[in-house]
Amino acid sequence: MSLLEGWPHFRGPDFTVVVVVVVVVVTSEFDLQKAGIRGPFLVIAPLSTIANWEREFSAWTELNVVVYHGSAYSRRLIHEYELYYRNEGRVISEAFKFNVIVTTYEVMLCKC
Repeated sequence: MSLLEGWPHFRGPDFTVVVVVVVVVVTSEFDLQKAGIRGPFLVIAPLSTIANWEREFSAWTELNVVVYHGSAYSRRLIHEYELYYRNEGRVISEAFKFNVIVTTYEVMLCKC
């Protein structure tokens, strides 16, 4: 349930986390859009909040969000098909399909 849907039902620490996520997302979207910057941006968050980040970005912005997490095979597929535009199979440098990539600290440190 996103903040938009469940505003009256949020209580306690979960409410605080969701509000912080929304404030970051909305503030960054407003400031960056005003400056004409559309990304790419990297969000590194705890695994337990990855889905929340994706959901709130989708609810509050028009940015294309990619969650970069999962097995090595899953990440390889994401890298191959979700991150870059291609021309005849070749990667077009600086032509990203996403505006925001959300991942975890553990994935960033993984060398697999």
